[in-house]
Amino acid sequence: MEMTVVLIRGWSFGFNKQEQQNNHEKILKHLRVIKHIHFIAWDGDPLSKDSFSFQIKLLMDALPHLKFVAFKNALKKEKLLDTYKKTNAWNVEETGFVNEDNCDFVTLDDFDKTFQIDKLLTTVLIPDEIISGYADIGLRGLRKLKENDVQECKMILLGGGECVKKEQATIKKNQADYPTISSIYIDTYRINKNTIEKSVYD
Repeated sequence: MEMTVVLIRGWSFGFNKQEQQNNHEKILKHLRVIKHIHFIAWDGDPLSKDSFSFQIKLLMDALPHLKFVAFKNALKKEKLLDTYKKTNAWNVEETGFVNEDNCDFVTLDDFDKTFQIDKLLTTVLIPDEIISGYADIGLRGLRKLKENDVQECKMILLGGGECVKKEQATIKKNQADYPTISSIYIDTYRINKNTIEKSVYD
């Protein structure tokens, strides 16, 4: 049985409570028609109520049968645990998603196709010294998926800034290195510097 990997990307700040709920309902509608989801993955952003990462927590609660994978800088792995607390640059509290009992940590090298995803969250640790920029975290995760014979991924996009655009441009330029990406564009908006910014996709 061929399994599907679902990726979630988007803006890291600016979603209000109502728009988060709207987006959650849109995402659930799409997920209901995707067969055989192996896991849902993102690039390791911590949990923040105004970030796309809030959708990860909503999905964990709404779909407890699914597993989740975060690709994360190894030096910042504690940001995915619920013991982590910090006020970010937009004066919003960041925290993690799960306690240690519900999280496995595995190195990038050890995350191969034989790795069994047993816990709610698996965090794939990428060495800090090989990361060339924030977009590189997601790109290395995608290359690892390709090495593990994942040929196609569904990518749900909730807007997207320079990081998302750089990731997509790199994939388009080097398609042989990555799984085929089927994008699902969510029509949404955020508040950025007191201005409504609508999602625009190329």
